[in-house]
Amino acid sequence: ARVQDLGPGDVNLITLAVCHVAGLFGQLLATLHTGGCCLLHSRYDPGAAALEIERSRVTRIQLLPAQLATLLDAAEADSRDLSSLRCAIVGGDALTIDLHDRFREVAGLEATEVCGMTECFNYSMNPPFAAKRLGSIGRPPPGTELRLESVSGEEPPPGESGEILVRSRGVMGGYWGDPEHTAEVLRDDWLRTGDLARRDTDGWYWFVGRSKDLIIRGGSNVAPGEVEAVLHEHPAVSAAVVVGVPDERLGQRIAAWVAPRAGARSSAQELDEFVRERIAAYKAPEWVWIEQTLPTTS
Repeated sequence: ARVQDLGPGDVNLITLAVCHVAGLFGQLLATLHTGGCCLLHSRYDPGAAALEIERSRVTRIQLLPAQLATLLDAAEADSRDLSSLRCAIVGGDALTIDLHDRFREVAGLEATEVCGMTECFNYSMNPPFAAKRLGSIGRPPPGTELRLESVSGEEPPPGESGEILVRSRGVMGGYWGDPEHTAEVLRDDWLRTGDLARRDTDGWYWFVGRSKDLIIRGGSNVAPGEVEAVLHEHPAVSAAVVVGVPDERLGQRIAAWVAPRAGARSSAQELDEFVRERIAAYKAPEWVWIEQTLPTTS
């Protein structure tokens, strides 16, 4: 409640499931604790959400990036007024710069990126009412300590990625009835998140991917999210997905599928050169396919 500066004048539209940590702790309980109003929708419907924001002068929302995109689609299609929003928290997946720009144009404010997990709640976020670094997951809130750990157990230098470890009063006591799994992730009061990130020289964190999603190419670890982030920097790219393709010699090779922005054109060769100028050669996709749309879930 303190970090988000919640107060009795806030109206929080809750479309996230309140049996999950973000909807329960991040929205419902925090808003009620400060005397604010909670509007509960039984499921997420972008048209209903856009109408509710306009009709009830909603000041707070929290959504997944995919939900935010459909909210903007609905708001633009029905000419809904989103100007009452004071804070929009977005997490659960990477938020592209394109989506950042769209939200700013439609709602008139910046989306607040956040990162966390059920085992420890939000462990890093951009300041809701101060300057943000778009694409970053921000910095740890008060009372939360973060550190990065490389495969060798050392703390990597700025710019290099490592696993995020969290220590705070919000870290779980353990997995119910599962002491073996608990011992794997809780060590000396530090929670091993399985999330990979890099930290810049100012202490801001940048999400790279999940350790379980790593592509291992010729013995080198490649986080798909890091490659996707570079592809998203290209002005012609709307969406990108990077995966590992099984290979007898190298274990895995890297492939990318890209969807272009409306009216934009680019070639696979141009995208390949763009990526290779920005990251190590062994991380660059060996195949790039351009599709008009990529299949997504809600």
